[in-house]
Amino acid sequence: MSFLSAIEFSAQITLPIFMVVVLGYLLYRSGFLTDAFVQVGSKLVFSIALPTLIFLKIIELDWQSAVNGEIVLFAVLATLVCFALCWWLASILGIALYDKGVFVQGACRSNLGIIGLALCVNAYGDDGLGIAALLLALVTALYNVVSIIVLSVPMQQMATVDSLSKQRIDVKVLCLGIVKNPLIISICLALIYSLLSLRLPTWVQSSAENIAAITLPLALLCIGASVDLKVLRSSSSVSLLAAAIKLLFMPLLLTLAAYAVGFRSVELGVMCLLFASPTAAVSFVMVKGIGGNASMAANILVLTTVCSLVTTSIALFILRLLGIA
Repeated sequence: MSFLSAIEFSAQITLPIFMVVVLGYLLYRSGFLTDAFVQVGSKLVFSIALPTLIFLKIIELDWQSAVNGEIVLFAVLATLVCFALCWWLASILGIALYDKGVFVQGACRSNLGIIGLALCVNAYGDDGLGIAALLLALVTALYNVVSIIVLSVPMQQMATVDSLSKQRIDVKVLCLGIVKNPLIISICLALIYSLLSLRLPTWVQSSAENIAAITLPLALLCIGASVDLKVLRSSSSVSLLAAAIKLLFMPLLLTLAAYAVGFRSVELGVMCLLFASPTAAVSFVMVKGIGGNASMAANILVLTTVCSLVTTSIALFILRLLGIA
């Protein structure tokens, strides 16, 4: 593919997504969107729209032909390796215990459900969405479990004997939150539904598709409205390092690894986009819930969300120029 064609391809995928994010930002700053709208909209996406979208995509999968065990295994191993490497790096650099878990989660946890999914849909249509939904179903649960570990262990190391039991209670609450997570529930129900080979009534299918259709535009508007550029001024060197790892080093290493083991075309492109997506917004919620450095978590979230416009465009441009995805 020519240089100009590759630029056009990457722009067609990333710009529509981030223009909606920018629109959300401008509408909020102008007062058209309010905090109440963002709160209700985000809750609607998280609790109803996104679980519905993922449920529909999972039950539509042809598990005998569409599910690639190799891509699932690679995604799981890549996630674990990513967390392990960042944990090791945090230890080597001597990052404070209060910041260690926040750094690791911020550098590893991708926004698969919104930005990643939107990028995959724009780039590869239903084929990309099917693979992304499968990986989202499996990796989301893994993200939650590993994130609890990397956040709670440093906090426990800091805790005194008296406060340790309280910290354990907090971890139990977080674990219960995972079980009650609408996305996790939706994934489990969809997997059961698929195994039983059930079919939705036509009217239910149509209603669910209408609900699912609002997921990405509403979520992107809420993300844009939630971005506070002032936060960038207070970004620490640790936040900047986490953002650089999230958007540059990990996507590069993991995409090269995926290419080396033989992934090509849509599969390679989807994995690259998922790895290169900004840090998930729920990472901030988990840090705040466990009593960690919420300010750093917010910094990483804003940094990666804003800068991912450039990095994902570059990633798509390179893949297209090389003709491998």
